[in-house]
Amino acid sequence: MVTDTVGGSKTMPKYLLEVSYTLEGVKGVVAKGGTARKVAAQAAAKSAGGKMDVFYFALGKTDVFAIAESSKVGRSRSPATIWLKPASAT
Repeated sequence: MVTDTVGGSKTMPKYLLEVSYTLEGVKGVVAKGGTARKVAAQAAAKSAGGKMDVFYFALGKTDVFAIAESSKVGRSRSPATIWLKPASAT
């Protein structure tokens, strides 16, 4: 993996996540509130060795747009294996 540097400091790759909830996921948002989903996404990012930079709910085909970073993504591990596993558990 190539690591970019900005001003002499290492940066982590950033990922744009476009999330579409299933009907059960929408029911979870309604039951627990949007804040609970955001907290769960932040916890997933932390468990992936990164952080959630932004998390926006949307209307339409995509339910959430988020930008996150993770240090655990590399040649042997794709972003999907990190982000999709925690998301399916929430």
